[in-house]
Amino acid sequence: MTLLLPALLAFAISADGDAQPRADTEPAGWLSTPQARGWAVLELGSALSVPRGRGAALPRSPRERPTPATIAATVPIEPATSPQDRELRPVSAATAGHPAAVSLLVGGDLAVAMRALIATDLAYLPELLLDDRGSFVIRGSGSINGDRASIELAIYDVERPATGRIVRRHDGPAAELATAVHGFVDDAVEALTGRRSAFASRLVFARRSGPGRKSVWLMDADGGNLRMVSAADGLAILPTFGDGDVWYTVLSRTGSYITRLAAEGRPIVGGPGTHAGAAVCGGRLLFSAARDGNTDIYSVALDGSDERRLTTHRGIDVSPACGPDGRVAFVSDRSGQPQIWVMSADGAGQRWLVRRPYAAQTPNWCDGLLAFTAVGGGAPTRVVVADLERGTTTRVSPAGVNEHPSFSPDCRMLAWASPQGIVVARVDGRLRRLIAAGRAESVRWER
Repeated sequence: MTLLLPALLAFAISADGDAQPRADTEPAGWLSTPQARGWAVLELGSALSVPRGRGAALPRSPRERPTPATIAATVPIEPATSPQDRELRPVSAATAGHPAAVSLLVGGDLAVAMRALIATDLAYLPELLLDDRGSFVIRGSGSINGDRASIELAIYDVERPATGRIVRRHDGPAAELATAVHGFVDDAVEALTGRRSAFASRLVFARRSGPGRKSVWLMDADGGNLRMVSAADGLAILPTFGDGDVWYTVLSRTGSYITRLAAEGRPIVGGPGTHAGAAVCGGRLLFSAARDGNTDIYSVALDGSDERRLTTHRGIDVSPACGPDGRVAFVSDRSGQPQIWVMSADGAGQRWLVRRPYAAQTPNWCDGLLAFTAVGGGAPTRVVVADLERGTTTRVSPAGVNEHPSFSPDCRMLAWASPQGIVVARVDGRLRRLIAAGRAESVRWER
């Protein structure tokens, strides 16, 4: 079966799974109330109101208002030996069923901005609860002088303030303040839950950049530091992360090829026909290619050598994606319409993974959860999350065309492309936040 380029683009992208989802549930509300008690939730709401653009100004604030969390304030933040002085010790084993209560004691000129960043991050974590009288205290301060910012942050166990301390300092450009705060939160979350969060990570996506052009864009997980990273000419689509780099597909008049930023536009995989949908799994590059009148999944070394064909079915096989235990998910129409299948890294054991009455595309797998784009079935294009262990599926996006989901590295959050722009939410669909306005496609989170 010959694959036309528009069909491939309507069909494509990445992930992996196990079990047969069956039950659908209703989506959650937009910006649902987060877990919080006290004044922190008020500042949280202001932080979620608008996407943060490049160079966004950080608000100044009056001095810190008094809070009951004063025990840890008696313990000095010790002098740093480097700009980032971290003493990472597990201080808790918080879970969603038994969350750790955390209070914020942050002062200085940047108090409101820093509290808003921290509170917004923590709201996405079911293992943590913002509480003015928390068992753990995040203490710190920040000041700004022109385009320079200085901050220090630490977390303490109120019962044992001299132990379990994590310290992070930043003294540099004010534009890097948010990254420093997010990095501190990632450290603190790892200490409190045993699992690192992903607030200091990045997202990549494609969007139109002019007449007849699409480009690859990179940004921080909160929407900051947005920048175009691919060449300005042509159609650069289907970006993804892998091997410490960004890979993407370039369309030309004679076909398409796959490249990476480090290659500066040089084809890694190409030639006559269509080559698209890169995924770096287990140290190899996977992609789909239309050859011999058929579209299948192939695997090559990261330099483009040692090509191996993984699928041979006469149906259209596209969108390879990495999964646990070396497995690979992909999309195939061999059952009559696009559905998600799974196979081992060498192409063996191909089987139908997600059976739905509608088309299932663009899978993304994280632990026991599989997110994908659902098309048809009497409903708009939507983002669905399948719990492969429980055998359930949940629509997590609101009404409208929502597609191309991607999990954060810790599987706690999900990003996707909506009609308004790129949205980030908890995996249950709650606390949706627009982080980048404007049409986008092929969203992928750095993992």
